[in-house]
Amino acid sequence: MFYQVEFADTASLEKLVKEQIKDASISAFPSINQLVVNLKNKSQLSYLEELLRNADKLPPQVLLRFSASSDFGDKTQDYASQLNMRIHTTSGDIGAVTSDSILPGASERLRARANMGTTLGTEIDTSAFTLKAALDVLESYGYVQHLYQTDILLSNGKKGSLGDDEKLPIPSYVLAGRDIVQTYTLETVKSSFEGTAVIYDSGIINLSFKAGLGSAKRPEARVNFQVPVHDEVSSEGVYLKIGQPFLVAGKLNDLEIGIRRRDAILPWWPTGKDYERKVVRMWYEITPLSVILYDYSSLEKPSFKYKTLQSTASVNEKPN
Repeated sequence: MFYQVEFADTASLEKLVKEQIKDASISAFPSINQLVVNLKNKSQLSYLEELLRNADKLPPQVLLRFSASSDFGDKTQDYASQLNMRIHTTSGDIGAVTSDSILPGASERLRARANMGTTLGTEIDTSAFTLKAALDVLESYGYVQHLYQTDILLSNGKKGSLGDDEKLPIPSYVLAGRDIVQTYTLETVKSSFEGTAVIYDSGIINLSFKAGLGSAKRPEARVNFQVPVHDEVSSEGVYLKIGQPFLVAGKLNDLEIGIRRRDAILPWWPTGKDYERKVVRMWYEITPLSVILYDYSSLEKPSFKYKTLQSTASVNEKPN
């Protein structure tokens, strides 16, 4: 039999035939997607046809989404307002209206809040009363943000991977003669996902995966540059449903994070900077978005060609 492979891997079909028909000899030609099978018993031919017909099919595929997230809020704002009114009398001043209001936000994370930001307000002083109103606005945002998402299409039982990397400049200092010169070395920050999925008829996905998340943070020494950070998670035999996000891993990190403070109304105003320790929660999610199945009835049927000793003789020999 000369069999033209349509969809499956030629080497996989060769292995299958050798396992199922012990006394068959088979040769595979991957460059032309063809198998040549020699059978000792002609009665095995129908079994071989059925075997190849069921095996040479397009496999189902699953579209996966992997995401890594963190609950660290990288931006906060707070507003502090003050209203003070005093009425002047002959016997003294009366504090008619006094109101202080602070909305929680950046002020909770900053000890010396009065040293940063801008206070906008007005003051009216007459013989009858004194009115003073002020509004103080401060915005804070952090240096650390963990976020990664990737979609990947996996064929049934096959491994797939996706990754990206970028270079993070790390300052270093060298002595050039009598002068100290600042240079930079480039460190790789890499994120990646690698997985293998087995798709069942019930719509359940059996997934094995390894994912790495690259990011950057301020080191403990409180220097003015970031260093690369790499987190990795892996698991085998995870069973997932289609369309439902699954939390597959998570952790808590106690990090010292650099924080910048700037004025929200006048963003060009000089900024302030400090550091704080914060517990950051990270979690990893996998979602099987969809499974692709093929209608085999609409696909081209496998082609079989036969060449036996008897048929060769009948073609080449002329009748008497």
